[in-house]
Amino acid sequence: TINSSDVYSANFFLTQSGKYSMDVCLISLTTGLLERLQGGGPFELNILPGVMMASETVVSGKGATSFVAGFRTSFHIRARDRFSNALSMGGNAVVCNVTLLPLGSNATAALFAHGTVLPVWDNHDGTYGVSYLLTVAGHYSILVGVRGGRLIACTLV
Repeated sequence: TINSSDVYSANFFLTQSGKYSMDVCLISLTTGLLERLQGGGPFELNILPGVMMASETVVSGKGATSFVAGFRTSFHIRARDRFSNALSMGGNAVVCNVTLLPLGSNATAALFAHGTVLPVWDNHDGTYGVSYLLTVAGHYSILVGVRGGRLIACTLV
């Protein structure tokens, strides 16, 4: 956009985080050549990831898909933004809940009805860890999400 005071503005939309270098140039209307503006760069841009999006976040590790009753297991959460950029800092309110799906013969009604909140530790680098111990065999659902956002569901057998 050009205005009368020789101030120019441009808009751009980046979806991938990372370091970028930008030069500002104009195409001369008289010569058709690209002209670098005085003080037009290069400028270093550091594009950071956006906010955590549960639908793009990745859950990995054995404890995300299976467990052995009576033995501690764990899994990891890699926070990502809506463009699947990995977050590089922690601080998100990540929540995790495990619920027994079919009521088993050894299960308590409370575990079936309400589930149990699992502790989540923040590694302060965009990753989170969850460690848990289940003593009743059965089919479970683990829900992982960010407080106020959508959840990721994992089914344990």
